[in-house]
Amino acid sequence: MLAAATAIINIIIALFVAFWGIYIFRAPPIFSRKRLTYKCELSTPLIHESAKSSSSLTVKYGKGFGKRSLKDPYITQIRLSNIGRKDVRSSDFDRSTPLQLDLGVKIVAVLKVTCSLDDMPDPKLSVTERRLNIGPSLISHHATLDFVLLVDGPCTALKPKNPLIGVDLKQEIIEEGKYGLNLKIVLGWLAAAFIIWWVIEDPDGAAHVIHNIGTFLSSFATGISRFFASL
Repeated sequence: MLAAATAIINIIIALFVAFWGIYIFRAPPIFSRKRLTYKCELSTPLIHESAKSSSSLTVKYGKGFGKRSLKDPYITQIRLSNIGRKDVRSSDFDRSTPLQLDLGVKIVAVLKVTCSLDDMPDPKLSVTERRLNIGPSLISHHATLDFVLLVDGPCTALKPKNPLIGVDLKQEIIEEGKYGLNLKIVLGWLAAAFIIWWVIEDPDGAAHVIHNIGTFLSSFATGISRFFASL
């Protein structure tokens, strides 16, 4: 019974190592990836709820005859960050299509755009109803762009449309410095610490398992070769 359980565990470990090796081989190194994150940093109303119900206060935007009243004015701040180690260039935008962030509410105006890097050119920017269109423009690595917008309603979610080639785009969930290290990093270090501890505590057992993994992988490769040879 013990031998059968050990064999099953060895097979599971061997499969994990094999799939992990394939993933590492196929996936580009993390330092070579281009990665952007986005999030709604702020969404706050300009008028208190009590003032809305009494209609004692209104907000208007525009000039002359184009001035319009806003039913539910909000100030919303959208943050776009390049967390990769490479610049995102204009050529990365497929067919010069801009990166689109749908706020789900009417965008009235772009009030302010700031960049954490002084030497980076201002990005191309446009607004289409509910969408904030960014680029095609250079977004330098380690750059953070903040867009302060006047919108008509609360921004509860962002829906991106990513035309970027070879660039990962993800919503930023964990705020930097608020929750410490990323959970994946913590789990990775814990796994490495466990392996080191296991090798120190039971070197013979660790060597035996590694030997079994090598034997299994060798047998697996031989079996695959024979299978294809028999076709």
